[in-house]
Amino acid sequence: MRKKHTEQLVDWARQLRDEDEERGAKLEQAQEVLEETQSELALLRAAVMITPVPIAISDRHGSFTLWNHAAADVMRLPRPDIPVASWHLHFDIWKDFECTEAMPYSELPLLRALRSGHEETGAFWITGGGHKPARIVATGRPVFDDLGRLIAGVVTWSVDEDG
Repeated sequence: MRKKHTEQLVDWARQLRDEDEERGAKLEQAQEVLEETQSELALLRAAVMITPVPIAISDRHGSFTLWNHAAADVMRLPRPDIPVASWHLHFDIWKDFECTEAMPYSELPLLRALRSGHEETGAFWITGGGHKPARIVATGRPVFDDLGRLIAGVVTWSVDEDG
């Protein structure tokens, strides 16, 4: 009887060891995938930051997660690391040159693109930072994953000097 119990305990111990080894291998694979993903994200961030085109990337709801120095310059931000939630402290967005009608955020090209699922372009005026009003042309684009699900948005800006 004792030998039978001992054999059963040894079998359970082997089974647990095998399961631990399998979990360890899966954990190692997951770590490799995580490192590869982090490397790809770092590459994407670097590419966005060095491009001279003013560009920002948002989540699927329109909250910016990454923007470059050129975008900060166009939007008249003193530095690119200012959280989006406080951009309104640095500039105002207007529909018209006279700056009498505020531009609702929901009408900005990026948010329209996220709602429509198609590229949207539009213009608006910004004031602030002691600068004269500037006409900004923006193009918003939705980004979809391989299954067709909306995952992000991208917006590029340019200053219309002739505005």
